[in-house]
Amino acid sequence: MKSLFGKMICAGALLCCLSDAGFAQTIPQADLFLTGGPNLGTYPGYVSPGSYDVTFSNGSGVLLLPHSFAISLALPSGFEFAQSYPGCPAGWTYTLTSPTSVLLEPIVAVAGFAPVGIVSFSVPFRTTGAVASQTYQGQIFQYIPMYTDPNQGNNSPTGTVSVMGVPLPVAFGTVDAGTKGCEVNVDWTTLNELHNDYFSVERSNDGIRFESVAKIKSQGSGSEERRYHYTDAHPYKGRNYYRIVQHDADGKTTTSSVANATVDCGLSLIDLFPNPAIDVVNVRGMQGDNTVRVFNALGQVIIEEATDEAVHPVNTSGLAAGTYHLQVVKGTKIIFNGKFVKAE
Repeated sequence: MKSLFGKMICAGALLCCLSDAGFAQTIPQADLFLTGGPNLGTYPGYVSPGSYDVTFSNGSGVLLLPHSFAISLALPSGFEFAQSYPGCPAGWTYTLTSPTSVLLEPIVAVAGFAPVGIVSFSVPFRTTGAVASQTYQGQIFQYIPMYTDPNQGNNSPTGTVSVMGVPLPVAFGTVDAGTKGCEVNVDWTTLNELHNDYFSVERSNDGIRFESVAKIKSQGSGSEERRYHYTDAHPYKGRNYYRIVQHDADGKTTTSSVANATVDCGLSLIDLFPNPAIDVVNVRGMQGDNTVRVFNALGQVIIEEATDEAVHPVNTSGLAAGTYHLQVVKGTKIIFNGKFVKAE
């Protein structure tokens, strides 16, 4: 059977083809038209976003059956396709077969149309490593077990991706978060730093909206591995998400991957109300002797009160509007961390 690509774009690629036994007398011709390539051209350094733009159409009028063919996109080492593709056209699936290769496959029948932009893909990817300055070619392949393509030559799905060997101010290594009691230890490494000024540690309780909770000074420029650490003494109860944002001397930033840790101090009964508060915030659910501390945005203790009440009121009338952390300590153990908003 005649394959869509009589000539492979890059040698060494293996295509998976289904058997065409039983179709010898009924194989239709399908003029399958595929164009495109990775866009944006040249990427300075790494952790740069891009997209692999491809257009597919069938100009023969033949109805292509579901799962009867697939489009395979590949990028070289130093690139990474996204884990998911939210913009994938309806009726198609996106499968990440490796960090540098994906399959686009129809799950519904594809009708024949004129050879224009019928189905357009824009698959997100990013660069992931410092690569020597050279040009790579993206690779697109297709397998069609039930059709012949009378015009294989009209496919030109190639594009060049140039990666300049100029690293960004910071190359992040690992980013980890782990709990110790009611605290979270955040550790990260860098593989390269150039004109880096400082890092901000950002935290979120939903993985979407982040706030800065600490500022850590850079250890200076260098290409050796550096290790950094921050202890979050006031995490959210439950899941906490952390990321590191690098700030260079020119104001440019680079953001790390996200790590998460779950804080479970066994204190689901302790809560704060009302929240937001105006004149008072109540700490409810305590037992025995405890100490209640309130911290401002700088991490300074501004209120500290001993209590043996199950519901302890904290006077907030003298506080400026904003967000505050509240901690409950029993003996030497932190048993609760939370936050409240002081309203106007």
